[in-house]
Amino acid sequence: MATLTGAIVRALNDEYAGLFSREDIWRLPLHKNYLNAMKSDTAEIKNVVEGGGLGAGLGATFVGFFVSKNVPWAHLDTAGVN
Repeated sequence: MATLTGAIVRALNDEYAGLFSREDIWRLPLHKNYLNAMKSDTAEIKNVVEGGGLGAGLGATFVGFFVSKNVPWAHLDTAGVN
């Protein structure tokens, strides 16, 4: 185990640590802070947050906000994958 760069914050913000493995895909949880950061005074939800961050988590939270609670769903972020 090592804590070398802190670059994982760009991918996961500061709510989660990252675990690297040999799998080509893995589950990323949605943290309640993602939705809190997207609260808006003028809209149901913002699709951009101040200072960036969140990234893929923001996109997944945005999609999930509009899906009924009883409907299973997934956000597959494949942008930039070779």
